[in-house]
Amino acid sequence: MVQSEDRLQLTLYKLRSLLDFTLLMGEESDVARLMQRFTALLKDDLGINRILFFARDEAGKWALVWNEGCVAPWVDAIDVERDLMEYDRTVVIRSQKRGVLPEIDVVIPLAQDELVSGFVLLGDTREDVIGVSPIIKHLTFARTLSMLTYVALQNYNLLRRALRERSLKQELELATQLQNMLLLRGDALPRMKGIEIATEYFPQYEVGGDFYDLLDLGHGYLGFCIADVSGKGISAAMVMTSFQANYRSLMSREASLCELVSLLNARLYGLLRGERFITLFVGRYDTATRRLEYVNAGHNPPYLYNRATGEAQWLDASTVGLGMVEEMPQLRKSEITLHDDSVLFCYTDGLVERRDKEGKEHYSTDVIETSVRRCASAAEVVSSARKTVEAERESGVAIPFDDVTMMVLHFTK
Repeated sequence: MVQSEDRLQLTLYKLRSLLDFTLLMGEESDVARLMQRFTALLKDDLGINRILFFARDEAGKWALVWNEGCVAPWVDAIDVERDLMEYDRTVVIRSQKRGVLPEIDVVIPLAQDELVSGFVLLGDTREDVIGVSPIIKHLTFARTLSMLTYVALQNYNLLRRALRERSLKQELELATQLQNMLLLRGDALPRMKGIEIATEYFPQYEVGGDFYDLLDLGHGYLGFCIADVSGKGISAAMVMTSFQANYRSLMSREASLCELVSLLNARLYGLLRGERFITLFVGRYDTATRRLEYVNAGHNPPYLYNRATGEAQWLDASTVGLGMVEEMPQLRKSEITLHDDSVLFCYTDGLVERRDKEGKEHYSTDVIETSVRRCASAAEVVSSARKTVEAERESGVAIPFDDVTMMVLHFTK
């Protein structure tokens, strides 16, 4: 009768413990505290003094989540795939078959959707205890508690992933807002006699590192640039913000373009420390003399087309991108006199670099040359190029894998 009463009390205790643990799962967000409670129930309350808990991490790799009472080097030598995957059900290990698990008596596999994603290893090495081992006595309870703990760990992983995704979403939203503030559109574009301007930006992702700017420098001078910051997200947006502030403070009618680019590189090199870089094409146009001076620092060469003569040329780079090296090699300014009805098409690499259905990368400038030669106005050129890219994307013939930015300047009388 006494034994029956003891068994009843122990059963009630186990049920209350499982209920309390289930409530803890819903309240506790600290994995260490959860595992401490798991250990306390098995070790302090039931006398199971060797506990190892293995589970797959978020990357799917096996990790030792908890170790209680196992200090021997053999713990570090355990290879889950090699040593434990043979156990697809709870197994009591015979002493003569322990091998790499010398202090372990029971292996409890933890499965979800028929896939084993965790193991709890229990051992009782106390020789002074007479009678049935507490592991055997409380095996069903230990198995249930282990599964509850495993579910809780999975829930924590899901929660952490959700929080990271939420943080990433907020970061992208902030980066998008920053980028939208930096990029000039519509009425914000300079209006100057003899120059028609059209721009377009459409991202492959929420936010990228593309940037362009146009400044009315007064007295018939137009300053403009197009740039591409390596990387994505808020860090790229912050680099763009710093670049724009520095660029606008240095750009003027009198500034030497080579000195401007050299100063930008010096400031950005200290900021980026080689972790990122910026390709840049910067130009300045004098409407009175029709002279265009420019520096291309590692950027895709803009396409210059003279409609009157049919002549075309690519304004190639003379040096590397900003932030790559402390001293920019072969930095030089180029100059050219533009004729009436000339078109300058500036762009980022997303417009000319594509992947086909098989994932192979291709480089083509056909969309630029075709749009410039067929269309009359700058706005029509940009619209035509965008329609071509969108059609290719929808058909899957050529899929852009980077953001697309276009800046077209049509020089008229």
